[in-house]
Amino acid sequence: MTQMDRDERQPCTVAFMKASRLLLHLLVMFCFVTTLPTLPAQSSFPGVPSNQPTWYLGYNGFRMLLEERGLTASTDLSRTLSTPSESVVVMFGDLSKISRTEWLRLRRFVSQGGSLLVASERPFQLPGVTTFSLGSATTTRAADQYEGYADCIALSDLNTNHPLAKGLRHLIVNKTAWLSRSQDTSLDWQVIASLPDDCSPQAAQGQPVLLTGLDPIEGRGVMILSADQSLFSDGMLWHGDNSLLAIQACDLLCRGQRKWLTVYENGSTLPSYLQAAAPPSVVPPVPPVTPPVPPNVDPPEPELATMLKIANKVIDEVQESNILNETLKDRPRNVRPVAWLRTMLLIALILFTLFVLWRMSQTRWNLIPNRHSRFLQSMYGVHSAKQLQASEFGAAAEVLSRDLCRELTGSDVETVWQKVLSDAKHPDVASLPRSHRKGLMELLSIATRGCRIHISRRKFQSMGRTIQAIRLLHRSKRAASA
Repeated sequence: MTQMDRDERQPCTVAFMKASRLLLHLLVMFCFVTTLPTLPAQSSFPGVPSNQPTWYLGYNGFRMLLEERGLTASTDLSRTLSTPSESVVVMFGDLSKISRTEWLRLRRFVSQGGSLLVASERPFQLPGVTTFSLGSATTTRAADQYEGYADCIALSDLNTNHPLAKGLRHLIVNKTAWLSRSQDTSLDWQVIASLPDDCSPQAAQGQPVLLTGLDPIEGRGVMILSADQSLFSDGMLWHGDNSLLAIQACDLLCRGQRKWLTVYENGSTLPSYLQAAAPPSVVPPVPPVTPPVPPNVDPPEPELATMLKIANKVIDEVQESNILNETLKDRPRNVRPVAWLRTMLLIALILFTLFVLWRMSQTRWNLIPNRHSRFLQSMYGVHSAKQLQASEFGAAAEVLSRDLCRELTGSDVETVWQKVLSDAKHPDVASLPRSHRKGLMELLSIATRGCRIHISRRKFQSMGRTIQAIRLLHRSKRAASA
């Protein structure tokens, strides 16, 4: 390369750098002007709406304790119930809209390894387990009144031998209801806290307020029932030993490998608390002129005057920098036409590319779906399809077993199935042959706990013959007695 060529390339390089700086400023202005109008519109937010519930009636603190243990919040209750051994369901408030069928589904969720917390002061019946009565209970004994309030009772009759009440001295309840003794025998039920004997009304005296049912197998189903939903509310966590109760309840609900959490409050599921929680605010020494914008509300869209003002500011900066004049002044007179043409073409190509990208961002592409031609299935695919069909035998066996138990007992409650069909002296069970009684126990286990093992086609056919034989014997016995 000669010295003349170097002299020609050096002014070209300087011109290219000047043009690049100019293009950078224009690009900033272009992106700013084109993206501002696409910001989401949002109305002004003067403050917290008046229809929001009072802060101390919420359950954000308890939800935070659960989510900090690694649980992922989900508003899809069906998805949570489909994986019992990995899920936790928490229910607060008015639960009167839940049907009997849904309660039976939740009870089955616990029997298959799920964790469930139900806390409510409204009257309803949890089928096969207990009955929630309508509060509120009061006491006239000064020692049991918390801060002198008759309907705010300090419970000291606690079962401290249970992991849920370990280290507790007093639980503070507020306008609490009460529960009936549990009718379920499939879980190990323990009374954690009870009302005093001198409270009113008389039906509430000595009745349970907090019950727990644990599956005998470690890491399996957990059910916690509370007749006072405020035990876990934000305003009551700091009274008595309620906070320690909340921590130990989270530990009990999360035992095992839990991943999913669904919070159901007053008829609807709630999103994650950790994602929606606001950071702690610091009160400034001088009150702000305008109210602060809540953390979950996007700022309002800038007005047209604001947009033009910012765009003019960028243009003024370009003018004050005198880039255009310097570029024209330093434009080399002895540059080869080919080098200058390449520079101009490069700038034009960059501008055209930016224009195409902008048009693509404004227009939705309607892509034609790919059409796949038919192909012959391989031997591996045929074998995989057979395995898929075989995997469906477990679900079918579960449905057939539940239908048989429902017909033999005449009830759709699982606790009734266990109580009737587990009794060897019951007429419907004692009249069966020994081989059929053994098969009935296996079918009862599948009906109440689900099918957790792989069932082959031969095993499924054998279970079908057993179900048919037991059903024929039961129907013939009913016909003879009629």
